[in-house]
Amino acid sequence: MGVNFRGAELAGARLRGSELFGADFSHAEAARADFSNTQLTAANFRGGDSARRLPGRRPQRRPTGRRRFAGADFSGADLSRADIRGSDLSRVRNLTQEQVNNACADSSTRLPARLSNAGGCSGARRYVRVPVPPRPPVAPAPRHIIGFGGE
Repeated sequence: MGVNFRGAELAGARLRGSELFGADFSHAEAARADFSNTQLTAANFRGGDSARRLPGRRPQRRPTGRRRFAGADFSGADLSRADIRGSDLSRVRNLTQEQVNNACADSSTRLPARLSNAGGCSGARRYVRVPVPPRPPVAPAPRHIIGFGGE
């Protein structure tokens, strides 16, 4: 939960069936990664600039925006409230319209040709109200017992 993959090299990683609630994949390289059947609720997939700055190194020039998730498999992945705004997912595999509808997308999100950008964060507007449990009853005060026989 809340794993930080920011800027990580995840090309070809096998994340199948993982629970990665709130994971940060911003600026990560995840081409051909296997996200199938993975819980990616509220994950962050933003950040695809082409000049990566790594600590102590000169910026590397590579076309990360278009290749970051190329060939990644999203079959059965839960993208509820995942932030895909500005991400290029045009070359991912097994992404469905339902997954896109449950994620936070915008006009700069690039999707496979068969899918459309629903816009906004429809998945983020789903609130589940959890009822507050009632307070437990207060235990009765102990009764004072008056003893017999001179006590």
